[in-house]
Amino acid sequence: VLAIGMTFVILTRGIDLSVGSMMAFAAMVAASFAVTDASLPLFVPLGLGLLAGLALGSINGVMVARFAIPPFVMTLGMLSMGRGLTYIYSDGMPISSLSPGFLWLGQGSLAGIPVPVLLFAAVFVIAWFSLRYTAFGRYVYAVGGNPTAARLSGIKVRRIIFSVYAISGLLCGLAGLMIAARTSAALPQAG
Repeated sequence: VLAIGMTFVILTRGIDLSVGSMMAFAAMVAASFAVTDASLPLFVPLGLGLLAGLALGSINGVMVARFAIPPFVMTLGMLSMGRGLTYIYSDGMPISSLSPGFLWLGQGSLAGIPVPVLLFAAVFVIAWFSLRYTAFGRYVYAVGGNPTAARLSGIKVRRIIFSVYAISGLLCGLAGLMIAARTSAALPQAG
């Protein structure tokens, strides 16, 4: 799932070194709201975990697209910032005792197929379809091929670059949910 997000970034000539840290932060945020004591509806930890990944990916996207910080430098900085946020958020301690509904995301199965495999397949199909059959996918390839020509042909290059980093962050959030549910705990050193 992380690699699919990274595919979008790499197609635009970028790199995202911070995916592991973003994944760990998203897992920690989700797990803190998915503990059995919290008794919150399942959509709360899932939504907050995805939102945490999306937020960090969006910061990468803004800094790379708007302020022209090289992707290597920005994402290397986010790697440290994300890991630091994870340790601060969790006080360096794992979060366990997760709710059964949350654990199903990593340990459950439908028709004998593990849920993580189904999630991966769904993400793969959506990414494949969007890159192959949509205007957004053509724009991603165009920006990666020649950003100047893409801009001159009317493609909003900054918007595309921001979007791919946001997608990478969102998929980091999903991967964080999956790894926390699979291992029955969110670990600050994950990723």
